Amino acid sequence: MKKIIIILLAIFILQGCILATIFPNDYYKCPSLSGWCKDKPERKLYTWYFNHDYIKKGLADKNIDIIDRRRKDMTDCGMDFVSGYSNDIKVNLCLEQKGWYKKGGPYCENELRWDNPLCIEWRAKHSKPDAKPWG
Repeated sequence: MKKIIIILLAIFILQGCILATIFPNDYYKCPSLSGWCKDKPERKLYTWYFNHDYIKKGLADKNIDIIDRRRKDMTDCGMDFVSGYSNDIKVNLCLEQKGWYKKGGPYCENELRWDNPLCIEWRAKHSKPDAKPWG
């Protein structure tokens, strides 16, 4: 009985692996010659990076590991630190105040958030007058 269960379990695992390689998740698709790639270039625009000038100014503790700092800052702002994503504008602006940034530019200059009232108010205070939406 144990052998049958182990064999069935192995078959299901192998079948799942084979199907995952034939029909991968949309995250892995990209318009390359082969049709597949692991990282879409535009996803890098939406990833949070830490501003190292923030440390040089003495505003952050130099001994804290960057991953621990990310977890702490994201949790303090109310964002899930594993996914690094939140749809709430206040949460994203909180992260920017703590020294994190997105490669594409400030969160409120993203074309998806351009017309939001909170972002319009933020851009009036912090953005350049000739700012254009990114993304």
